[in-house]
Amino acid sequence: SNFGGFTKANEVFNGRLAMLGFTAALLQQLRLGGVSGPGPIAQVATFLDSNPSALYDMVPMAFVAWSVLWAGLAFVNGKPGSIEGETEIY
Repeated sequence: SNFGGFTKANEVFNGRLAMLGFTAALLQQLRLGGVSGPGPIAQVATFLDSNPSALYDMVPMAFVAWSVLWAGLAFVNGKPGSIEGETEIY
């Protein structure tokens, strides 16, 4: 059985949506101020009407916590990154 829906098809779909998100963030940055416009975190802070530096301070720890959580869950589940019997989608 799959743990949390981690299949190749889901991962490819998620990767493609991430690429769209990065492209949208870059286009928004260019729209707001050119190449030196606000980065993605500052854009979120502007949208939330908050101080960007407060968000910048939280990002590294949140990233580490998120990565450790999902890496731990993958290893507890066993065989991270591979599912027996999964068909190739490429």
